[in-house]
Amino acid sequence: MPRGKLYVHVVWSTRGREALIGSDWEQRLYACLGQIALENKARVLAVGGMVDHVHILVEYGFAVFLPTLIKQLKGASSHFVNHEICPGYPFAWQSDYYAASVSADDAPRVIEYIRQQKDHHSG
Repeated sequence: MPRGKLYVHVVWSTRGREALIGSDWEQRLYACLGQIALENKARVLAVGGMVDHVHILVEYGFAVFLPTLIKQLKGASSHFVNHEICPGYPFAWQSDYYAASVSADDAPRVIEYIRQQKDHHSG
């Protein structure tokens, strides 16, 4: 992992932790999050989750303001679901989120954790 980058594990839930993320379109949602990050000078290294929440590990430089990035990720992805994937579907994210910085050395472990979300929550 290159130096001069910040790594943050971010988690947010659907409105009311409702089961709103469809298994038939979750990969499109994850791809959308990756694209939004790129448009905001960041990169999603891993994304995963369940029907009611999402985990991402994002890499970005010092010029990016994390709250603005997360606002863009949540707002644009919600718009994508409501207008492209499921028009008229009552999809929304909760307003809050969890974010924790991750060292470059710990990033591979966090990537694996995020990719294993379904296994993690099944037992």
